[in-house]
Amino acid sequence: MLKCVINDFCDNHITDKGVMICATIESILKKQDVGFYLKKWKLKYNNLYFGQALDNYLETKKPIETSGINGPIRTMPYIFTSNDLNKIMDLALKNANTTHIGEDIEKGTKALITSLFMVKNNEQKHDIYKEISKIYDLDNIEKKLFKLINETPICQNIIPQAIIVFLKAKTYNDCVTMSMKFKDNFKSVLLIAGTLFNLSSQKIDTDLLRNFYMYCSEDVFDLVQKYDIKYY
Repeated sequence: MLKCVINDFCDNHITDKGVMICATIESILKKQDVGFYLKKWKLKYNNLYFGQALDNYLETKKPIETSGINGPIRTMPYIFTSNDLNKIMDLALKNANTTHIGEDIEKGTKALITSLFMVKNNEQKHDIYKEISKIYDLDNIEKKLFKLINETPICQNIIPQAIIVFLKAKTYNDCVTMSMKFKDNFKSVLLIAGTLFNLSSQKIDTDLLRNFYMYCSEDVFDLVQKYDIKYY
Protein backbone atom coordinates (compact mmCIF):
# COMPACT_ATOMS: atom_id res chain seq x y z
CA MET A 1 0.00 0.00 0.00
CA LEU A 2 3.07 2.24 -0.02
CA LYS A 3 2.39 2.96 -3.71
CA CYS A 4 -1.03 4.30 -2.67
CA VAL A 5 -0.58 6.08 0.66
CA ILE A 6 2.64 7.75 -0.46
CA ASN A 7 0.67 9.98 -2.86
CA ASP A 8 -1.12 11.57 0.09
CA PHE A 9 2.20 13.05 1.26
CA CYS A 10 2.89 15.09 -1.88
CA ASP A 11 2.65 18.27 0.23
CA ASN A 12 4.13 16.78 3.39
CA HIS A 13 1.03 15.83 5.40
CA ILE A 14 -1.67 13.20 5.38
CA THR A 15 -5.28 14.10 4.51
CA ASP A 16 -8.62 12.72 5.66
CA LYS A 17 -8.59 10.36 2.68
CA GLY A 18 -5.20 8.92 3.57
CA VAL A 19 -6.37 8.41 7.15
CA MET A 20 -9.49 6.55 5.99
CA ILE A 21 -7.34 4.35 3.76
CA CYS A 22 -5.38 3.48 6.91
CA ALA A 23 -8.65 2.54 8.62
CA THR A 24 -9.38 0.11 5.79
CA ILE A 25 -5.86 -1.31 5.92
CA GLU A 26 -6.12 -2.01 9.64
CA SER A 27 -9.56 -3.60 9.25
CA ILE A 28 -8.11 -5.89 6.57
CA LEU A 29 -5.12 -6.85 8.72
CA LYS A 30 -7.32 -7.46 11.77
CA LYS A 31 -10.01 -9.17 9.62
CA GLN A 32 -12.75 -7.09 11.22
CA ASP A 33 -15.51 -4.79 10.04
CA VAL A 34 -14.26 -1.38 8.94
CA GLY A 35 -16.73 0.63 11.06
CA PHE A 36 -14.72 0.35 14.28
CA TYR A 37 -11.53 1.47 12.54
CA LEU A 38 -13.18 4.42 10.83
CA LYS A 39 -13.97 5.76 14.30
CA LYS A 40 -10.55 4.84 15.69
CA TRP A 41 -8.61 6.63 12.96
CA LYS A 42 -10.93 9.64 12.96
CA LEU A 43 -10.23 10.11 16.66
CA LYS A 44 -6.48 9.75 16.06
CA TYR A 45 -6.60 12.59 13.54
CA ASN A 46 -9.38 14.70 15.00
CA ASN A 47 -7.83 17.86 13.55
CA LEU A 48 -9.08 16.75 10.10
CA TYR A 49 -12.61 16.91 8.73
CA PHE A 50 -13.88 13.59 7.39
CA GLY A 51 -17.20 14.68 5.94
CA GLN A 52 -20.89 14.46 6.73
CA ALA A 53 -21.26 10.78 5.83
CA LEU A 54 -18.78 9.61 8.48
CA ASP A 55 -20.18 11.98 11.11
CA ASN A 56 -23.65 10.59 10.40
CA TYR A 57 -22.44 6.99 10.59
CA LEU A 58 -20.71 7.50 13.92
CA GLU A 59 -23.89 9.01 15.32
CA THR A 60 -26.52 6.70 13.77
CA LYS A 61 -24.55 3.65 12.53
CA LYS A 62 -26.31 4.15 9.19
CA PRO A 63 -25.08 5.33 5.78
CA ILE A 64 -26.47 8.30 3.89
CA GLU A 65 -27.07 8.77 0.17
CA THR A 66 -24.31 11.01 -1.09
CA SER A 67 -21.98 11.58 -4.01
CA GLY A 68 -18.89 12.07 -1.82
CA ILE A 69 -15.59 10.50 -2.79
CA ASN A 70 -14.37 9.37 0.65
CA GLY A 71 -16.33 6.11 0.61
CA PRO A 72 -14.96 4.77 -2.68
CA ILE A 73 -11.42 6.11 -2.29
CA ARG A 74 -10.77 4.33 1.01
CA THR A 75 -11.49 0.94 -0.61
CA MET A 76 -8.24 0.85 -2.59
CA PRO A 77 -6.39 -1.46 -0.14
CA TYR A 78 -8.65 -4.39 -1.10
CA ILE A 79 -6.93 -4.60 -4.46
CA PHE A 80 -4.09 -6.81 -3.19
CA THR A 81 -6.16 -9.07 -0.94
CA SER A 82 -7.31 -11.38 -3.73
CA ASN A 83 -6.90 -12.20 -7.42
CA ASP A 84 -10.68 -12.48 -7.77
CA LEU A 85 -12.14 -9.18 -8.98
CA ASN A 86 -15.67 -10.10 -7.92
CA LYS A 87 -14.52 -10.86 -4.38
CA ILE A 88 -12.55 -7.60 -4.19
CA MET A 89 -15.51 -5.66 -5.56
CA ASP A 90 -17.90 -7.12 -2.99
CA LEU A 91 -15.55 -6.17 -0.16
CA ALA A 92 -15.00 -2.68 -1.57
CA LEU A 93 -18.70 -1.97 -2.03
CA LYS A 94 -19.48 -3.24 1.47
CA ASN A 95 -16.83 -0.90 2.87
CA ALA A 96 -17.96 2.15 0.88
CA ASN A 97 -21.60 1.46 1.72
CA THR A 98 -20.82 1.52 5.44
CA THR A 99 -21.07 5.31 5.25
CA HIS A 100 -21.96 6.18 1.64
CA ILE A 101 -24.78 4.76 -0.51
CA GLY A 102 -26.29 5.57 -3.89
CA GLU A 103 -25.73 5.00 -7.59
CA ASP A 104 -22.85 7.50 -7.68
CA ILE A 105 -20.99 5.59 -4.97
CA GLU A 106 -21.49 2.26 -6.70
CA LYS A 107 -20.26 3.58 -10.04
CA GLY A 108 -17.29 5.34 -8.49
CA THR A 109 -16.23 2.29 -6.48
CA LYS A 110 -16.61 -0.06 -9.45
CA ALA A 111 -14.60 2.21 -11.75
CA LEU A 112 -11.83 2.73 -9.19
CA ILE A 113 -11.47 -0.93 -8.23
CA THR A 114 -11.70 -2.13 -11.83
CA SER A 115 -8.98 0.26 -12.99
CA LEU A 116 -6.70 -0.69 -10.08
CA PHE A 117 -7.25 -4.39 -10.71
CA MET A 118 -6.45 -4.04 -14.40
CA VAL A 119 -3.29 -2.04 -13.72
CA LYS A 120 -2.22 -4.59 -11.11
CA ASN A 121 -2.58 -7.27 -13.77
CA ASN A 122 -0.59 -5.31 -16.35
CA GLU A 123 -3.51 -4.60 -18.65
CA GLN A 124 -2.91 -2.08 -21.44
CA LYS A 125 -4.15 1.49 -21.02
CA HIS A 126 -6.45 1.29 -24.04
CA ASP A 127 -8.11 -1.78 -22.52
CA ILE A 128 -8.59 0.05 -19.21
CA TYR A 129 -10.14 2.98 -21.06
CA LYS A 130 -12.50 0.64 -22.87
CA GLU A 131 -13.54 -1.15 -19.66
CA ILE A 132 -14.11 1.99 -17.61
CA SER A 133 -16.11 3.43 -20.52
CA LYS A 134 -18.72 0.80 -19.70
CA ILE A 135 -19.26 2.66 -16.41
CA TYR A 136 -18.61 6.28 -17.42
CA ASP A 137 -18.72 8.10 -20.76
CA LEU A 138 -14.96 8.66 -20.79
CA ASP A 139 -14.97 10.10 -24.32
CA ASN A 140 -17.24 12.94 -23.22
CA ILE A 141 -15.51 13.38 -19.85
CA GLU A 142 -12.09 13.59 -21.52
CA LYS A 143 -13.31 16.39 -23.80
CA LYS A 144 -14.28 18.36 -20.68
CA LEU A 145 -11.20 17.43 -18.65
CA PHE A 146 -10.34 20.10 -16.05
CA LYS A 147 -13.64 21.87 -16.77
CA LEU A 148 -15.79 19.77 -14.41
CA ILE A 149 -13.88 20.69 -11.26
CA ASN A 150 -16.76 22.15 -9.28
CA GLU A 151 -19.58 20.12 -10.80
CA THR A 152 -21.50 17.52 -8.86
CA PRO A 153 -21.82 14.65 -8.21
CA ILE A 154 -18.21 14.75 -7.01
CA CYS A 155 -17.78 10.96 -7.20
CA GLN A 156 -18.82 10.86 -10.86
CA ASN A 157 -16.62 13.87 -11.51
CA ILE A 158 -13.30 13.21 -9.77
CA ILE A 159 -12.90 9.44 -10.12
CA PRO A 160 -13.23 9.17 -13.92
CA GLN A 161 -11.15 12.31 -14.45
CA ALA A 162 -8.42 10.95 -12.18
CA ILE A 163 -8.42 7.72 -14.19
CA ILE A 164 -8.07 9.77 -17.39
CA VAL A 165 -5.17 11.71 -15.84
CA PHE A 166 -3.39 8.40 -15.24
CA LEU A 167 -4.15 7.15 -18.75
CA LYS A 168 -2.75 10.34 -20.29
CA ALA A 169 0.34 10.54 -18.05
CA LYS A 170 3.72 9.36 -19.29
CA THR A 171 5.52 10.19 -16.03
CA TYR A 172 4.56 10.63 -12.39
CA ASN A 173 5.25 14.33 -12.76
CA ASP A 174 2.59 14.39 -15.49
CA CYS A 175 0.11 13.10 -12.90
CA VAL A 176 1.12 15.88 -10.51
CA THR A 177 0.96 18.62 -13.13
CA MET A 178 -2.46 17.58 -14.42
CA SER A 179 -3.82 16.98 -10.91
CA MET A 180 -2.85 20.50 -9.85
CA LYS A 181 -5.33 21.87 -12.39
CA PHE A 182 -8.11 20.50 -10.19
CA LYS A 183 -7.28 23.11 -7.52
CA ASP A 184 -9.07 22.13 -4.25
CA ASN A 185 -9.46 18.56 -5.49
CA PHE A 186 -5.76 18.27 -6.37
CA LYS A 187 -4.90 15.71 -3.70
CA SER A 188 -7.97 13.54 -4.35
CA VAL A 189 -7.13 13.35 -8.05
CA LEU A 190 -3.44 12.67 -7.40
CA LEU A 191 -4.22 10.03 -4.78
CA ILE A 192 -6.07 8.05 -7.45
CA ALA A 193 -3.99 8.90 -10.54
CA GLY A 194 -0.71 8.59 -8.64
CA THR A 195 -1.65 5.21 -7.18
CA LEU A 196 -2.56 3.90 -10.63
CA PHE A 197 0.70 5.25 -12.07
CA ASN A 198 2.83 3.82 -9.25
CA LEU A 199 1.21 0.41 -9.67
CA SER A 200 2.05 0.50 -13.37
CA SER A 201 5.67 1.48 -12.74
CA GLN A 202 8.66 -0.32 -11.28
CA LYS A 203 9.91 2.83 -9.55
CA ILE A 204 8.42 5.39 -7.17
CA ASP A 205 9.22 9.10 -7.54
CA THR A 206 12.28 9.91 -5.40
CA ASP A 207 10.92 13.17 -4.01
CA LEU A 208 7.67 11.49 -3.08
CA LEU A 209 9.53 8.74 -1.21
CA ARG A 210 11.60 11.32 0.67
CA ASN A 211 8.50 13.25 1.72
CA PHE A 212 6.81 10.08 2.91
CA TYR A 213 9.73 8.96 5.06
CA MET A 214 10.24 12.46 6.46
CA TYR A 215 6.64 13.29 7.34
CA CYS A 216 4.81 10.00 7.77
CA SER A 217 3.79 9.26 11.36
CA GLU A 218 4.96 6.04 12.97
CA ASP A 219 1.47 4.54 13.15
CA VAL A 220 0.87 5.02 9.42
CA PHE A 221 4.34 3.79 8.47
CA ASP A 222 4.01 0.61 10.57
CA LEU A 223 0.56 -0.13 9.20
CA VAL A 224 1.59 0.27 5.55
CA GLN A 225 4.67 -1.86 6.13
CA LYS A 226 2.63 -4.68 7.73
CA TYR A 227 0.14 -4.62 4.87
CA ASP A 228 2.82 -4.73 2.15
CA ILE A 229 4.69 -7.57 3.87
CA LYS A 230 1.51 -9.63 3.97
CA TYR A 231 -0.15 -8.77 0.66
CA TYR A 232 2.20 -7.04 -1.79
